[in-house]
Amino acid sequence: MSVNIEEIKVSSHQRRLREWKVQAIAQKMRERGYNASYPITIDADGYLVDGGHRLEAAKRVGLTEIPSLVKPQDVASITHGIRCNEDGADTERHDVFDYAELCWTLTENGNKDDDIAKLLGWNNRQSAIYHRNIKTNLHSRSWKLVAEGVTGNSELVTPEENGLVTLDVTKVTPDWKETHFRAFLKELPCPNGDRAMMRAQVRAISELISKPDKLTAKVAGDTAARYAWYTHLAKLMTVTLVQDVGVEDRKTLLRDVYRNVYGKTESDRDLARFIDTLRALNERAHGIKLYQADALQYLPTLPDKSIALVVTDPPYNTTEHEWDEKGTSSEFLAWTQEWLQILKPKLKDEFHLFVFCDPDYFAPIEMMLRADGWPIRSRIIWEYRNLVKGRDVTDKFIENYQVCLHCGTHALNWPPQWDDSRFMVQEFATPQSNFDEGRHHPTSKPVAL
Repeated sequence: MSVNIEEIKVSSHQRRLREWKVQAIAQKMRERGYNASYPITIDADGYLVDGGHRLEAAKRVGLTEIPSLVKPQDVASITHGIRCNEDGADTERHDVFDYAELCWTLTENGNKDDDIAKLLGWNNRQSAIYHRNIKTNLHSRSWKLVAEGVTGNSELVTPEENGLVTLDVTKVTPDWKETHFRAFLKELPCPNGDRAMMRAQVRAISELISKPDKLTAKVAGDTAARYAWYTHLAKLMTVTLVQDVGVEDRKTLLRDVYRNVYGKTESDRDLARFIDTLRALNERAHGIKLYQADALQYLPTLPDKSIALVVTDPPYNTTEHEWDEKGTSSEFLAWTQEWLQILKPKLKDEFHLFVFCDPDYFAPIEMMLRADGWPIRSRIIWEYRNLVKGRDVTDKFIENYQVCLHCGTHALNWPPQWDDSRFMVQEFATPQSNFDEGRHHPTSKPVAL
C-alpha cells in the first residue's frame, strides 16, 4: 500500500539521520524512482517505525506518496521501542519486559512459531523457536528477579494459570530497568531475526538471572558484551573456515572462544590472534592462505604479474546497506574504475577475471572495461526465481537476474565431458538459511554458481 507522506508522523525518538545517506538515496530516487521493494514501516497510528532515510529522501525528491507496510498495533510499538533503545535514544521504561510479555500473549492467543516470527519481524523462519526461550527467560524468571532479587518483596509477584507471572510495576525500582537493561541492550541489542544473536541474548540473560545478588549495570553490560564478542567470533569462524577443516578442530576453537582464550570483549589484538588461528587451520586443512583486508589497500602490496584468477562480488550501489553504498552513480563508477586500475598490473599475462554486477550498472561497467583495454570474453547471466524483488511493479518486467562479466587471456579449464556449465545463462536459486550451504550474507551467491 502507499501512504501520503504528509500523513506520516515521526516520533521524537527517531534516530538522527545521516545526511550523506539521505543525499545518496535521494539521488537514486531521482534517477530510478522509488524502489517499491523497500517500503517504509509505520504503526497503526501512522508513526514511522523504520525507513527514516527513505522518507526524508522522498520528501526532498518531491514525492507525495510512498510505499509502506503497517505493523500490527501491539507489535509496532514494542519493535519501535527496542530499536530506539538499540540506537541509544530514550525509550519507554517497560519495553524490554513488554517484548517478553508480547511473546507470551501471542502464544496464549494461539499463534504458532511461524506466526510469531512474522509478527515480530524476524526474517528467518527457524528463529521462531527462540520465542519460547525469550518468553521463559525474559518473562517469568526476569519478573521474579526484579521482584525478589532487587526489591526483596516477593509479594509483588502474582502467579497465575499456565505459569504466567505478573508484577505491580509501579512498586518496582525503576532504576533497575533503566540502568541494567539499557546497559545490556547497548552491548547486545535486539536480535531482529539473527538466530545467533538470539541465542547470545538468551545465554547472557540466563547467566544474569542466575546470580541476582551480583547484578549491577556494569555486570549486565559486561556480560552482554562478552556474549556479543563470543557470537562475533563464532560467526567469523563459520564463514571463514574452509569445508575441509574437521569437526573436532571447530569444536576446540569454539570452546576456546567461550573460555575467553580470545578475550572477553572486542579487541583488535585478540581479533588478530583469532584470524591468525583461522588462517592456520585453513592452511593445514586445504592449503589455502586467507587474507582479510581492504582490497584497495592490500592489492598494492602484492607483486606485479602475480595473480592468475580473480572472482569478485563488489558492492552494487543498489541497496540501502551501508557497505553497499558508494554515493552517486558517477562516484560508484569512479570507485569501480579505481580498483580495476589497481588490480590490472597485478595480473599474470594469462589470467581470468569474473566481476559480478547489478543489471543497472552492467552496461557502463562493460563500456569502462572495453575503454581500458580489458579482454571481455563472456557475459554470464545468473537467473533466479526465488526472492525476486519488485513483484508488484506494473510498469516494467520483473528483474530476476544478475550479471557476471568475464575477462580472460587464455582457454578456460573446461571438463572433458560437455555439460550445461558451458552456457552463459545459468539458473540457480538464491541461497536461503534453510539451504545446506546456508545464507551468511544479505547478498550471498550460490556455491554452485
